[in-house]
Amino acid sequence: MIKKVRGKLDDGKLTEEDSTAIARDWMAVADIDGSGTIDFEEFSTFASKLECKLSEDEVKKIFDDSDKNSNGELDLEEFGLSFHQIVQNI
Repeated sequence: MIKKVRGKLDDGKLTEEDSTAIARDWMAVADIDGSGTIDFEEFSTFASKLECKLSEDEVKKIFDDSDKNSNGELDLEEFGLSFHQIVQNI
């Protein structure tokens, strides 16, 4: 699946909608505790597994910017927004 994402990135064709759809599949991977949401620790671990080229501060900023309701967790929609930013840095 990551090859599909990289291919779309290389072609400049990965939209936020694509990222949200792909995020549904990756949610199960990122949601380590099975709560249905992603906290920062899970998000940071997920970003590391994808070998993205972001600092911890940059990952935190993406997380905070995506956490629209400021509850410290990302639901599927919020995770889709953050996923789009993360995969641009793979």
